[in-house]
Amino acid sequence: MEISKLTEEDHSARSNFVRRLVQSSHEFDEVSSAFLAHPPRRIVQFWNDLNRLPEDVRKCIESWRKLEQHGLELLLFDEHQARDFIRQRLGLRYEKAYDMCYHPAMQSDYFRLCFILSEGGCYVDADDVYHGSDVEHLFSDGRLKIQPLCYDISTDEMVPPSVFIQPGANALSWIFYFNNDPLSTSKDHPIIKRALANATASLVIRGHNT
Repeated sequence: MEISKLTEEDHSARSNFVRRLVQSSHEFDEVSSAFLAHPPRRIVQFWNDLNRLPEDVRKCIESWRKLEQHGLELLLFDEHQARDFIRQRLGLRYEKAYDMCYHPAMQSDYFRLCFILSEGGCYVDADDVYHGSDVEHLFSDGRLKIQPLCYDISTDEMVPPSVFIQPGANALSWIFYFNNDPLSTSKDHPIIKRALANATASLVIRGHNT
């Protein structure tokens, strides 16, 4: 009971932290000198087995190709290329952590942290469709850019951003959180570094316990 209570309190504290951060984001318009460098104009994606790429996912990936006309580089990794990248750029410990990712979604989540920390750019899930919107804000500076979301448990629906970003907007049934897609920043961002360190430690511990 005590552990369950702590976990529930933990989720609530995290949601409240995200809410306060999102609703006060207008206060942080000035860019720190540490994040003035622009991330590479690069879209990075992952699909574990490119030899068995579903047609609908292929179409999603191809939808991003039009951005090459605007000077963006598009990179697509499979599970083997991702492993090679992790081993070469980060080393054996991170490769072993990657190998503990038993599901393609886990591989994708771990790889995106490794790549963005090492190279910078913008990671986009392979099943996302590009609809032609402006993406220049993702490369405007080196600050971390992630998508805030809010879910209403009582209605089983997402709360529109136009509603939940308003200062003071809240309900007991709302859960605030961040999506890791898209994920854009310059390399060596401290939050990505911390996230990767935590993920790696958890995976390594799991490996030692199996």
